[in-house]
Amino acid sequence: MKKTIFATLFLVCQLQGVIKATTLDIPITTDTYVSASATSSNYGTGWYLYAQNSPSLLTLMKADLTSIPANATILKAELYLYTSTVTSSSSVFYFDKVLQSWGETTATYANKPTTTTTGRITKSGLPSTPTIDITTWAQGWYTSPTTNYGFQISAAASGNSATFYSAEFGGTTSLRPFVRIYYTTDAITWTNKTGGFYTSGTTF
Repeated sequence: MKKTIFATLFLVCQLQGVIKATTLDIPITTDTYVSASATSSNYGTGWYLYAQNSPSLLTLMKADLTSIPANATILKAELYLYTSTVTSSSSVFYFDKVLQSWGETTATYANKPTTTTTGRITKSGLPSTPTIDITTWAQGWYTSPTTNYGFQISAAASGNSATFYSAEFGGTTSLRPFVRIYYTTDAITWTNKTGGFYTSGTTF
């Protein structure tokens, strides 16, 4: 799909300093889901994605961060993920980093990539809170692009399930998933005031 990137300028203010930062919306363009009930099937062109505990349905997503300028510092990264349906606001879902390459039109349950629970993000109440903080992941992927294999979404327990709009969703395009990046290309240094004196050059 064609990637559309929207950039706006905003100010992040903290204590007595101001960091000039840019907001960059990066659409998810690589996504699919895999099904334990159809282990050889691929669903990479579908309009919807699924996470379900039993039978297992797993969503795979990846954001291409190469549009972020060189020498940038990522201040915050948020995944915007909208649900079509979810079993309840108390349903719990796991977001885990993927450790292997996979293809949007070739991934199946039989060849699904391995994941790690290290750095796992746990989220509930997806309909009311569609943003997921992935700042640490994005910082790592930006620093080491070859480690960016995206992430997997799974349901935590039996009875938990959700349907998400995919990058291919043909309805309201604002429901498609994307990652919002806040970054700066300015040098980030700070001046602290301690005991009535300023110390310069403190990095935060």
